[in-house]
Amino acid sequence: MIEVEIKARIKDIEEAKKKVLASGAQFIEKEEQMDAVFGHPSMLDENKMVVEGGYMGRVRQVNGKVKLTFKEIVRGKSGTEIEAEIGTVDLGKKFLMRLGFE
Repeated sequence: MIEVEIKARIKDIEEAKKKVLASGAQFIEKEEQMDAVFGHPSMLDENKMVVEGGYMGRVRQVNGKVKLTFKEIVRGKSGTEIEAEIGTVDLGKKFLMRLGFE
């Protein structure tokens, strides 16, 4: 199985669900997710987006489990990604901020 992530602004969530399912996608499971995303100032452009080849940090909580992710940004390809489960969201945020990420 290949995971595909699509980010889009939608006006009608039910209509969007119908279109996604009509395209052949399958519903696997529902998850509640919270992300805190960080970038290092030296790797951000004027719009505060991580530049190509730069790195971002993320603290993600999914269904109560917390993971810290360090990710290389390579648009259109799969960059390096290192992920570890951690104890709390706050711990992950403190770690990234101590490394200079904002």
